[in-house]
Amino acid sequence: MMKLKTYITALAMLCITLQASAQHNTITVSTAAQFVEALGPDRTIIIATDQPLNITEAIDQKVAEGTLPEGETYYTPEAPVSATAQVTYASNTDGNTLQVRGCNHLTIRSARGRATLLATPRYANVLEFIDCNDLTLENLVMGHTQDGYCDKGVLELDRCNHVTINDCDLYGCGTEGFVIDGCHNVTVNRTTVHDCTYYTMHVVRSNLVRFNDCIFRDNKESAVYNKDSKVTLKNSLFEDNCSDSDNGSKKNGGAVYSHYTLKVDNCNFVNNSADKGGAIFADYDATVTNSIFTGNSAAANGGAIMFDYRGWGSCETLTLNESKFTGNTAGSDGGAIFCDSMNYLTMSDVEIRNNTAGSNGGGLYCQKGSSSSCDPDISGKITIIDNQLTNGTKSNAFLGENKTSKCVFKITDNIDPSSRIGVTSNTNDGDLDICKIWKKDAYKNTANVFSYDTDKYKINRYTHWYSDFWWVEIVKK
Repeated sequence: MMKLKTYITALAMLCITLQASAQHNTITVSTAAQFVEALGPDRTIIIATDQPLNITEAIDQKVAEGTLPEGETYYTPEAPVSATAQVTYASNTDGNTLQVRGCNHLTIRSARGRATLLATPRYANVLEFIDCNDLTLENLVMGHTQDGYCDKGVLELDRCNHVTINDCDLYGCGTEGFVIDGCHNVTVNRTTVHDCTYYTMHVVRSNLVRFNDCIFRDNKESAVYNKDSKVTLKNSLFEDNCSDSDNGSKKNGGAVYSHYTLKVDNCNFVNNSADKGGAIFADYDATVTNSIFTGNSAAANGGAIMFDYRGWGSCETLTLNESKFTGNTAGSDGGAIFCDSMNYLTMSDVEIRNNTAGSNGGGLYCQKGSSSSCDPDISGKITIIDNQLTNGTKSNAFLGENKTSKCVFKITDNIDPSSRIGVTSNTNDGDLDICKIWKKDAYKNTANVFSYDTDKYKINRYTHWYSDFWWVEIVKK
């Protein structure tokens, strides 16, 4: 009896698999009209032509024939979820956008190399997917036929779940390479986004958005804008992006502007620029691991990273692990990193070298908050040396103070004795309190870590009678 039940179960599963296979069609197309006609759920569309497909021409023809229904001009998150699969168009200022609604289990890929999908209107996205689950796009080039000012992007995903995009190329004049709104579980692999005029990627109301092995280059007004979503950037390159707008004004975050959870792992940020945060501007929890920041610049603060105060008494944490900052510049404070008051900074195995600032903190700038203990927590090997101000003055780690306390490095674990940290301060009494040790056996490792002007200052180490904390201070001789 048990064998019979097992056999029946296996047979039932086979039937379900065969039924699903039968329902999932594979359609090969070679023209734009065929591509539009093939769109739908439960299918794989293979584009088998080396010639670009102008989607706009196919849409316009079907609209003239009355065979393509009109959808919403503007997507709203509150709109009813698409109950049935449908392909529609939306009328825009200078043309039409193709909208794919409720089409689940849809794959679009090229038969060989990369297939090109184009849109003519500069006020229309190349493709819009709404309420689609299990969507895969592979080996596609997408963009607009005309250069110049655009008011729409390349690819828009609205309320889509389980989306995978592999080996694609998205380019301007699209305002945004990606718009990801209200989506869950979006993974983009080995994709390049370039020459967009207004963000590379705009993420809002989404969760688990991941970019792996991607390239973001030559984009304006910040490459990645994360409004309120969980975004992970891994093994990716951000190069020559800027926050400049078409009217000449500068904004914040040349490569990344993040208002919510951000994870950066094994990424390179090269020659990005902004008003604040040449590579990254963030005001919510951000973690950067095993990444390199080189040649980024900010007109004001944070040549590589500006970690800003979010407001409303919110204290957020910037965590830096195993990362290097070299040759970054800031017009004002924090040649490499600027951590504003009320925020926390944690660093482990970080090197900050040969960066430049205009006013304070050629390498690192940390300002004491008015009511928080936002002392930078350091561990592992920390190197903050050979940084300077634009006038040539040596300036490495700048630790500010408020009316009641001074900003100091905090050590809760052993620090590598080969660490080298140069410190300056704006303390009113002229002394430089630089370190608070939360672990007694870490005391011996601080002897030669901090560098200072030995002609003017001497080092003291002591503990308060009322606490177990050890302090290292540099005082005037």
